Amino acid sequence: METTSELRRTPLHGAHKAHGARLIEFGGWDMPVQYTSIVDEHHAVRRAAGIFDISHMGEAWVRGPGAEAFLNSALTNDVRKLGVGQAQYTLLCRDDGGVVDDLYVYRTGAEAYLLVINASRADVDVAWLQGRLAVFHGARAEVEDASGVLAAVAVQGPAVASFIAHVFPGPSAGGIAAGSVLDLKKNELGRWTWAGADAW
Repeated sequence: METTSELRRTPLHGAHKAHGARLIEFGGWDMPVQYTSIVDEHHAVRRAAGIFDISHMGEAWVRGPGAEAFLNSALTNDVRKLGVGQAQYTLLCRDDGGVVDDLYVYRTGAEAYLLVINASRADVDVAWLQGRLAVFHGARAEVEDASGVLAAVAVQGPAVASFIAHVFPGPSAGGIAAGSVLDLKKNELGRWTWAGADAW
């Protein structure tokens, strides 16, 4: 993620500019608000599909043989219940039970997890996790802030299923063993390749 003197930019910022987006400040980020008109874009989403850049959300990898134990010391839900390719909504808690933030945790491998964190709390949450890991007994894990290198998009509209199946054809190469991206259920995650990069 690039930083200007005032506003942060998502990894997709250059693509937004190249395609004529009107950019505005949103929570300290230079984000696209529209490309054509609000009415055109409303109709596009209602009739076909729309894509929204949510790359300002925070992402962190937690990896290593101690990742599971570490996350179970910091989150309210038991990550041992997650198979590879499964996800759960959970809370990041202090030792006194107070909530630091809510987030989604995705198990991407036997010893690998991807956390998706609220945009306004990403820096604070990652720093909190890294500080907790530094004092975690027997920690054999790492917490890597991936917010600056991972892009994320949300898609919605009646044509989303056919669009996604076209962009990501064939079976998953990781995560849930799915014959098609359309086989994924709620809280399931698969890995495909797009433009030479992994797409979860």
